Amino acid sequence: MNKTIEKAQKKLDLISMNDEDYRMYEMREMAHYDEITLKYTSTQKGIEIGRKVGMEKGLEKGRKVGMEKGLEKGRKVGIENGKIEVAQNMKKANVPLKEISKFTKLSIEKIEKL
Repeated sequence: MNKTIEKAQKKLDLISMNDEDYRMYEMREMAHYDEITLKYTSTQKGIEIGRKVGMEKGLEKGRKVGMEKGLEKGRKVGIENGKIEVAQNMKKANVPLKEISKFTKLSIEKIEKL
């Protein structure tokens, strides 16, 4: 059957219903739309919860990675500063630049600038 005929048949069926049948029809339609609304609302709520959980996990992971990178960079800077301090002390003690470079792994040019 084509769509136009189906629509016409449905309208004819509705018009020819008695009051009780029409109330039942309306109740079924309302229940159907309530179900659609509930599914939509639940889906939207699920999406929102998923988004929130994803953001929290992403932020936590980002913080963790940031902390690890920050600690690693801090360690490297601390080691470098320690080498510079040792080199300065050795230079004050008149240790040859070549020896200072050997122990600190700093370039002679960098040691000369200290």
